[in-house]
Amino acid sequence: MRDFRFILAVASLTVFNTVAVVPNFNVLPVQAQGSKCLSLEEALVPVKHPIRTSLNKKFRAEGKPGEINNVVRIGNYGAAYWWNTDGATPVAIKLKGDSLDKAVTVGSNLVNVLKSWGASPNTAKCVQQVLEESGI
Repeated sequence: MRDFRFILAVASLTVFNTVAVVPNFNVLPVQAQGSKCLSLEEALVPVKHPIRTSLNKKFRAEGKPGEINNVVRIGNYGAAYWWNTDGATPVAIKLKGDSLDKAVTVGSNLVNVLKSWGASPNTAKCVQQVLEESGI
C-alpha cells in the first residue's frame, strides 16, 4: 500500500508539472505572430524555372555579363543575386504569374524598391530575409 501511495504521489506531481509548463500561445506578441515568413525551401525558385531564363536574358541584353542565382519568390515579388566576376548584386523582381514583369539590380535598397512596386512592408522584408538565407 505504501508503494502505491508513493507512485500515486509521483504521478500526480508529474501531471501537475506537465500542465504547468504548457505554453499559452494566445499570449504571444501580435508582431511575432504576424511576421512569419516563408522558409527558404518554400520561397526558392527551382533552377530550371522560366523566370531564371527570363532574368538571364534581360540582364545580358542590357550588356551585363553574369548569371542569375538564388531566386526567391513570395507571391508576385522576389529577389535574386546577379553573379559576375565583380561579385553578387541583389536584384529586385516583380512577377505577373509565372512571367517576369520587371527586375532591377538594387544594391542595398531591395526592400524600398519592392515596396515602391506595391509589395507590403512585411512581404518586402520577408523577400529580403529569405534571399539573405540563400547565401552568396
